[in-house]
Amino acid sequence: MDDYRRENRAWWDELAPLHVKSPFYKTDAFRRGENILDPIARERLAGVAGKRLLHLQCHFGLDTLCLARMGAEVTGLDFSSKAIIEARALAQETGVPVRFLEADVLDPPADLKGFDIVFSSWGAITWIDDLSRWMRTAAKALKPGGRLLLIEGHPAMFSLDDQGAPDSPLTVRFPYASSKPII
Repeated sequence: MDDYRRENRAWWDELAPLHVKSPFYKTDAFRRGENILDPIARERLAGVAGKRLLHLQCHFGLDTLCLARMGAEVTGLDFSSKAIIEARALAQETGVPVRFLEADVLDPPADLKGFDIVFSSWGAITWIDDLSRWMRTAAKALKPGGRLLLIEGHPAMFSLDDQGAPDSPLTVRFPYASSKPII
């Protein structure tokens, strides 16, 4: 594994336990039974009941668990051992059945196949240094006729200040070249 991926994994290992406690992720609302899945993802995945779904770069599994509550048979994959530990603990605590795997999305287990849907969202591919390889992982995991849902934004969005008045123009607040996320 190259230095970039090793440093990236260490960074996400550090963030995982902090994110579980962060109000940004709405973990407590999930614990109370709320579906905190992003509205865009929820709309596009409304019919997941009974489907096999693979969530790439699932972090600590919050969206993964929401998808399981929506009736999907879900596998979450992430390279952060700390995130997977947190995901498994949250699944056990809430009684939501999900399979969580610790693996690099660019070097997935060979048996990761036959999924109806492969899903990834918001800030996942920003960290990928080989998008062709990422797409091959997604494609190999899908069964014939399966579909990929990738919801993403340009990383420049993390440099903008969204705290101004609703009608004010967006302004650059954070350096675009920052190596660490602001959240």
